[in-house]
Amino acid sequence: MKPAKPPVLATWLLEHARFSTTDSVIAGDLLEEFNRGRSAAWYWRQVLVAIVVGCTSEVRHHRGLAARAVLVTWAINYGALMLGREAMIELFRHGLLAYHPQLAHWAICFLGGLVSGLIVALLHRGYRNAMLLAGAAALLGWALMAIVILKAGSLHHPLLQIAGATIVYYLVVLSGFAIGGFFFTPSPKPGAPPTRDPSPAF
Repeated sequence: MKPAKPPVLATWLLEHARFSTTDSVIAGDLLEEFNRGRSAAWYWRQVLVAIVVGCTSEVRHHRGLAARAVLVTWAINYGALMLGREAMIELFRHGLLAYHPQLAHWAICFLGGLVSGLIVALLHRGYRNAMLLAGAAALLGWALMAIVILKAGSLHHPLLQIAGATIVYYLVVLSGFAIGGFFFTPSPKPGAPPTRDPSPAF
C-alpha cells in the first residue's frame, strides 16, 4: 500500500516560505512523521507553526529592515490612494475617462498593493518572505485603524458597513501586495539559503 501524500498546498507553502532561520530539514522531518501516521490536520499545524516561527525570528533579528518594509508598504499605498484617486477624478471631470467610481477605487487599491509588494520584495531580497509578511500584517493594522477612524468620524454609517467595506479594501490591497511581492520576484530555491541582502541588517 502506497503511503498517503501530505496536503499539497501545505507542502508548497513549506517549500516556498523559506526564512534564513528556518532549518532546511523541517520538510523532510514533517514528511517522515506524516508517513508514520500523523493526520493532515497535524501536518497543516506544523507547517503553519514553522512559517510563523521562522518569520517572527527573522523579523526580530532584522527589526530595522522590518520597520522599513512597514513604512514602504504604508507610504506607497497611501500615495496610491491619494494620487490615484485625484488622477481618476480629474480624468473623469475632463471627459477623458468614463468609469464606475467603486471599480476605479478597487483598481487603485489593487495597483497600490501590487507596487508596494514589488518594491518591498526588491528592497529586501535576502529576507523577502519575512518582510512581505511583515508588510501584510502592517496592512491589516492599517485596515483596523481605518475602521476605528472612519467610525469615529461618521455618525451616518453603521459599524458593520464600515467594517465590511474596510475588509474588502484590505483583501483587494492584500491580493495585489501578494502578487507583486511573491509572483513578480524570484524566490529562493527550496533548500537553498537566502541570498545576502545588500541592505544593512540593522
